[in-house]
Amino acid sequence: MKNKFISEIIHNANETKEYNKNEVVFNENDECDSMGIVLEGKLLIASYTYNGTEIIFNNINKNGLFGHSLIFSSSPFYKGKIISESKSKVAFINKDRLASILKDPAMLNAYLSLINDELLNTKEKTRILAFDSTTDRLLYYLTIHDKIVIESISSLAKTLSVTRESLSRTLKKLSEAQVISFEGKCITLLK
Repeated sequence: MKNKFISEIIHNANETKEYNKNEVVFNENDECDSMGIVLEGKLLIASYTYNGTEIIFNNINKNGLFGHSLIFSSSPFYKGKIISESKSKVAFINKDRLASILKDPAMLNAYLSLINDELLNTKEKTRILAFDSTTDRLLYYLTIHDKIVIESISSLAKTLSVTRESLSRTLKKLSEAQVISFEGKCITLLK
């Protein structure tokens, strides 16, 4: 059903825009008046701490949506900056067209399912942030995912909201203690 919903959104899109690598799609606190779907490339949603540390809230890959949890909100403002991580193409559908599509019960069900999945991801991120140490954050993340393939240590560090250096030390320490297996770009929880 998700694929049919995405196809319907693409078919009914009001506009399509292209973004270069590192180009800002929306700034934090911009008003969300449309829902976006990534057609090509990759976006990320990030915010920054008072000392400039970047916190990645979400990575949005091809066919990924954004703005879907804000567009009908009483406070429809982006809570983070949306940045094109690579050359990207995004289709946008405005609130009125989306509301029209959601009159179909199957489309409404798919939309609500997407919103609920997003809520679960947000809860996971919140739980990760509740842990103080890099070790605890990494081990919690691995208990959820068992085995992960990372793009880079930096990208995983951003996901866990820790420094790359701290994560590198933790990976080495846990690997030496045989708590994890870290081979190439694959990390597996052993115990």
